[in-house]
Amino acid sequence: MFGIKIVSEKEYNGLKTEIKGYYDSVNEVNEYLRAIDAQMKGAKLPSFQTMGREQIKEAYETSAAVMGVVNYIAENVGEVARYLELQNGKGEYVLLNGNQTLVLLMSYQLTRWAELGLIDGNQYVVKTIVTSSMPEAVAEHFGVKIYDCLTGFKYIAKIIREQEGKTKYIGGGEESFGYLPGDFVRDKDGVAAITLVAEAAAWARDTMGITLYEWLQQLYVKYGFFREGLVNVVRKGKDGAAEIQQMMVDYRQTPPTAILGSPVVKILDYKTLEELDVKSGAKRPIEGIDEKSNVLQWLTEDGTKVSVRPSGTEPKIKFYFGVKAELPSVDKFAEVEAALDKKIADLKIELNL
Repeated sequence: MFGIKIVSEKEYNGLKTEIKGYYDSVNEVNEYLRAIDAQMKGAKLPSFQTMGREQIKEAYETSAAVMGVVNYIAENVGEVARYLELQNGKGEYVLLNGNQTLVLLMSYQLTRWAELGLIDGNQYVVKTIVTSSMPEAVAEHFGVKIYDCLTGFKYIAKIIREQEGKTKYIGGGEESFGYLPGDFVRDKDGVAAITLVAEAAAWARDTMGITLYEWLQQLYVKYGFFREGLVNVVRKGKDGAAEIQQMMVDYRQTPPTAILGSPVVKILDYKTLEELDVKSGAKRPIEGIDEKSNVLQWLTEDGTKVSVRPSGTEPKIKFYFGVKAELPSVDKFAEVEAALDKKIADLKIELNL
């Protein structure tokens, strides 16, 4: 069995923390926690495998040792996931973004669930509205429903709560590197995510003899090459905040009719919760979203997606770009990637960003 190690560079009281890759059972996680326990000079940790949810909650709230370890692991393992590096076929390291890690983790989960015969049409996954559209293609392939939600894991948790006892949650996340496999934690779970990354990497090596980065390229061939970009526009002070709000007013009053020559076919306004079919003029409620947010999305005929989202706390506005092209084969990856990156750069120019 192929093994992979993922190591955090941060230290806890001088202790280098090593995350073991490819866990075979929950017991191995417990062994890891007990190893940290031993090095914390006798602080006792319970066996989480035999505890119920309320007991775990009580242990976290009443034990400084448990709280310290759990908080530390969540922080530092999340940091590892955030700066995840993977090798390409040349032995070089490639830094993936949050959309790519989400696609890899979701694709791995759905692939394994399908292999194990666990998908029967009663399962679902979740992503946020500003995340890549590629998970939609992946979910459709496996016959699994995908929900869109507003930015923030509380909205993913809300969907999980609403679906309890009805359908089975598999996994979900957002473009900023957060991922939640399984429904126990109800928030971004760095510990579970990084062990899932290690498991997926071992699986890819065992079954296909390739790295996760090489598998990602194969997924682009299968589902389409989705590429994303982000621009933060910051203004200063009270006048800057007013300027950003006026930008949103102007975008609503005079939205673009085309982006890089491709007609805008849909406009989603999460402030009114309406989706506009530009060609027919018909409006309908945005499916699955029942809470308003000051976000606009423009979808074009060629599959480009632009999301505009101002900050609610500071004079800043974010522009999320999503573009897509067909990838005929892996050996065309660099060529198509360069074309998509150019398209994102052109988008920024056209929108004066």
